[in-house]
Amino acid sequence: MRKILYALPFLVVLVSCSKDEYVKPDLKLDDNLSNSTWVISRYDHALANEPTYVSDTIHFVDKNYYSINSNDLERRYDLTGGETKYFRIYSLTTLGGDFSATLDEFIIDDGYINSAIFNDLHVADSMEHGYTLVWLHRVD
Repeated sequence: MRKILYALPFLVVLVSCSKDEYVKPDLKLDDNLSNSTWVISRYDHALANEPTYVSDTIHFVDKNYYSINSNDLERRYDLTGGETKYFRIYSLTTLGGDFSATLDEFIIDDGYINSAIFNDLHVADSMEHGYTLVWLHRVD
């Protein structure tokens, strides 16, 4: 009984302590990647035997256009959706064409896209022949 009486004040203090809530920094991109810069570091084409390592920089100029490396030519992209983002990028020379991907909102917000499936928009059965796994990370 004494042990319970000695432990009671400790339990009261323990239960009455409040925790501070963790607040994740607000990095939301509001359905666009405007003014962000990403680097493609690797891609694995479905039919290739080995990965390809690159260091191509993509700068998303605004909510519809991007440029690649130091080229001023602006190319189109689309990013739509809620928690699941639907990404289409056109004329991506690194991968050789137009691609789409389905991405989780939190992956984009965290700034790392690892092994995402990018489907070639012009291949009928892209899951068998035209997909590419892509690794990107945000640098700004």
